[in-house]
Amino acid sequence: MQIPSVFLLFALVFAGCLQPAAVPTATPTFTPSTNVSISPAATATPLPTLAPAEISSVFFQTSQGRFELAVEIADTPEEHARGLMNRSSLAQNAGMLFLFPEENLRYFWMKDTLIPLDMVFLSSEGKVVALAEDAQPCRSQSCSIYGSEVPSRYVVEANAGYVRSIGLSIGDEAGFSPK
Repeated sequence: MQIPSVFLLFALVFAGCLQPAAVPTATPTFTPSTNVSISPAATATPLPTLAPAEISSVFFQTSQGRFELAVEIADTPEEHARGLMNRSSLAQNAGMLFLFPEENLRYFWMKDTLIPLDMVFLSSEGKVVALAEDAQPCRSQSCSIYGSEVPSRYVVEANAGYVRSIGLSIGDEAGFSPK
């Protein structure tokens, strides 16, 4: 009866490895100054629908002007879980756009991410609803969690400092640029 016990142990360990990185078990912590609830405008309309393969960049309209960020697309659960893990660098004006099918509360952690990042949480209408700046790399099992207290449909990750460099604020607008 040793074989079934070993098989059960292997199955439990393997199942534990399948837990997606985007679903951490720690309690979320928020920075009140960067997570502000806003009511959607009565005239808010969803961003134009583009197929993931058609999106080349995300633009942000801030009080300082319009800024483009070239993005890689993460639109599957596997890509959501992997994100920018194990990357030693990210081009200065590049990032990753996480596409989700609907608005929901979103939580991210920096497990096995090697570079500090800014996270921008966007509504279906393209409004910035939350910001997480300077999220630090984490190589342990106990990592900080970054999220939005309001539902978001899209999340953009960029190098730490990007949000501040373009003057991005809650309520600013964003959109997708086609290839």
